[in-house]
Amino acid sequence: MTNALILDPIHRNVDDLTGFKHKARQLHGWSFTRLSFEASQSNVAYLKEVHTAVERADVILCFGDYFWFRYNRGP
Repeated sequence: MTNALILDPIHRNVDDLTGFKHKARQLHGWSFTRLSFEASQSNVAYLKEVHTAVERADVILCFGDYFWFRYNRGP
């Protein structure tokens, strides 16, 4: 099974890619990992979770948010 990471975070517990994910599961058997923005605000070790998800992914998808790339940018 292919593990796909969606880099765009879920905001306010709304997963706006449900239709896409359903179709990819149905046609290709993909499983998905998508992290929550809200959880990242209260968890100091969250960036490690992002890195681990990237390392485990067979496919990495981004639909334009690029949030996780900007998250640890620093000054």
